[in-house]
Amino acid sequence: NDGTSILGSDPSHLVLNTVVGFDNPTATTKEFYVSSGRLVFRSGVGPEEFLTSDNTNASSFIVYKIATANSQALKINLILNAGSGEKQITHNFYQTAILKNSY
Repeated sequence: NDGTSILGSDPSHLVLNTVVGFDNPTATTKEFYVSSGRLVFRSGVGPEEFLTSDNTNASSFIVYKIATANSQALKINLILNAGSGEKQITHNFYQTAILKNSY
């Protein structure tokens, strides 16, 4: 949803328009964003569901929209940190997803 998503900035807030399910065509949204350093998923008006543990920090979450004449996609950059001191670890995750019905 271009109107409510915040893309290309850190942290991004991704809002996808979808339906409840195959047997229920009711319109709803799926959201991904960072809250208090944790990656969050929310379906419709439901509660926040944390995708990372409370000892893992989502230090960067950036989503970019890619649009061509034939399709649309999202490029996702996520950096997670866990631990402290000598036992701290950081991982960078990169993914691209083609949006359904955009090709």
